[in-house]
Amino acid sequence: MELDLSINSYKHKKNEDYLLMDTGLHIFKNGLYLITGNSGSGKTTLLKIILGLLGAKDEVSITFRENGKQYSPLELRKNGDIGYHPDDRSFLPWLSIEDNILLPFKLNNTIDNSKKSNLDKYLTDLELDNSVLTKKPFELSFGMKARVNLIRACITNPKILIIDELYSGLDLPNCLRINSFLSQFIDEKMVIAATHLHERAKSITKNRFHLYKKQLKEIKEL
Repeated sequence: MELDLSINSYKHKKNEDYLLMDTGLHIFKNGLYLITGNSGSGKTTLLKIILGLLGAKDEVSITFRENGKQYSPLELRKNGDIGYHPDDRSFLPWLSIEDNILLPFKLNNTIDNSKKSNLDKYLTDLELDNSVLTKKPFELSFGMKARVNLIRACITNPKILIIDELYSGLDLPNCLRINSFLSQFIDEKMVIAATHLHERAKSITKNRFHLYKKQLKEIKEL
């Protein structure tokens, strides 16, 4: 999978200053790519642009390519080929954890139901007991919610995984669990993750871009 993103300019409201200008992101193969930057620099906005949720045609140009074919973010989302892990880790409080995880299949009946079979493996990979599936969100610790949210983003076996604040609020053991989980996807998926704690991902990737003064710059890690 390849990504070609160009941003002429973007701001949330007409009377606000531009948040992103004359920048872009070009990725030519699968792997884990980190987006770093200070709070308010536009990391979440950038991820939502990649998801196709923000940006008008005169502001943004974004194309995904695979095997000579081009796809828009909307086309990929419709097929369940983009998984999204938002920073807020929001769940529907009246649903069980299992129903929250499998919600993408209920919202989009075009997604292949056979992909649900990954659930048991993902629980094992992230050291979660099957009993967590019957619990309600309020019964889970912060670290458990983070791992469940990652499973939900991966459950459709997407080709592209977008993660906002990969390690936010997590202790080192949970960060290591997430690193181990993500390492299995590095060759087969494009994983784009925003984080303040890029040092914790050094063991699994050296691909980093830093967002500063409205532009995204590649950082060459030694």
